[in-house]
Order: sequence, then structure tokens, then C-alpha cells
Amino acid sequence: MFTQSEILTSVCMSLPIITISYIIAFHQYTLFIQNFVDYLVLHNYIDLSKNPILKNNNKEIVNRLTSSTHAIFVSALSLLFWKDNNIIIYSLTNNEIDPVVYICIDVMIAYLVYDTIMDTIWKIFDISGIQMLIHHSLGLYSLTMIRYYNTVPAMYYLMMVFLAEISTPFLHASWIMYQLNLTKSIAYKIIGWSLFTTFFIFRIALPPFIIVKLWQEKYIWIDNLHGIFSILFIITLLFTILNYIWFNRLVKMVLNHYKKD
Repeated sequence: MFTQSEILTSVCMSLPIITISYIIAFHQYTLFIQNFVDYLVLHNYIDLSKNPILKNNNKEIVNRLTSSTHAIFVSALSLLFWKDNNIIIYSLTNNEIDPVVYICIDVMIAYLVYDTIMDTIWKIFDISGIQMLIHHSLGLYSLTMIRYYNTVPAMYYLMMVFLAEISTPFLHASWIMYQLNLTKSIAYKIIGWSLFTTFFIFRIALPPFIIVKLWQEKYIWIDNLHGIFSILFIITLLFTILNYIWFNRLVKMVLNHYKKD
């Protein structure tokens, strides 16, 4: 068995390498998506003529497609994890964790760093950009702490939090279709209602369950010396508030859309 100091040393050495590797992978994938979108625009598969901002710079579409791919990957691994674990009762009594969890956390850390550098930090003069920067900063801090100290209970709860990514592809797909003036299509309505449903289930209804579960099962953190329980609990509360703010905005957008129709 490795000692705690040996584990921390190993993580300190390996995590930056893993993170940089995933960041490079995200960058290469984004370049591929950029070329793909440019091809679709060039051959008129995507019409940006009615949206001059996107016509001159389709980077926002590219970033959202990259984000959607990341979200599909993380949410799929989260669902795979919960297929074999009990979400109602804390079940990791042997204090072991599935390798899938480490992959999820490492990919999420890398993506948050990449997205902050490439996109979020350039939008800090907008209120939504500030909210997203807060989201990314808190996420990075908590994920790095949990990964560094190899906190198994925290990893268990993170896999619940990662289920929120299920709504992300629907969010980006509906935004892209809105920008392309495809709001009258059946596909847009299906994606819109899928966004509303998944957002409500995984970002509105699930967080209070996680908060209550965290508090009721805080006894499993009794030997934790790094205050990670308090950090994760507070950040979960802040994320819940952010999600409620975003859901309020989403409801207003849906109501305005139907008023126009």
C-alpha cells in the first residue's frame, strides 16, 4: 500500500501532465470542428447570411460543439458509473473508486482550464460571462482539491453533479438552431423541450437531493482533515444558486418565444 504522502506526490507529478495532455486533445478536436464548420459554411450547408456576427466569426458555434462533445462524454461516463452504484445510499464502503471517475474528473479539469482560456475569460465584461467564470473557477478549485487528496466520498458525489452535463448538448443545439433561424422546425421544438426537461431534472430537482444527501451522510467524512466536505458543500450550494438563476432565464426565454408565436 502507498502512504498518503506518496499518493500526494504522485498526483502532484501526474495531474499537470494529464491535464496538459487533455487540453492539447481538446485544442486539436476544436481545430477539427473549426475546419468542419468552415466546410459546411463554404458549401452552403449552413446559412449564416442572416447573422452577420456569426458570418464573420463562427467561433461561438465551434466552442459550443466542443462543449457539447465534452458534455456527452462526461455524462455518458456518469451514467455508466451509476449503472453499477447506488445513488440513494452511499455504497463505496471499501473506499475504492472506479477508474471511470478519475477519467471524468481529469477530463473536466482540463476542459474547464481550456474553456476558461479560450472563451470564458474574454466575456468577463458581460454578466453571463462573469457567472460562467465563477462557475469554472469554483469547479476547478473543488475538482483539483478532490483529485489532489484522492477524496473518495467527494468523487462519489461528483458523479451525481456530473449528471448535469446531460442538459448541455441540448442547450448548445437550441442556441445554434436559434442563431440559424430554425426556430419553426419540429427538431428545434423537440430539442427545446429536451433542454427544459433535462435542465429541470438534473440542475433544478437533483441539486437539493445532493445537498440533503451530503448533509445526512457527512459522517463518512469524519476522518477528513482538509475541510473538503465544507468546501464541496458550499460550492454545491453556490452551483445550485447559479443553476436556479440560469433556469429562471431559460423560463423567461421560453415564455417570450411563445408570446412571439
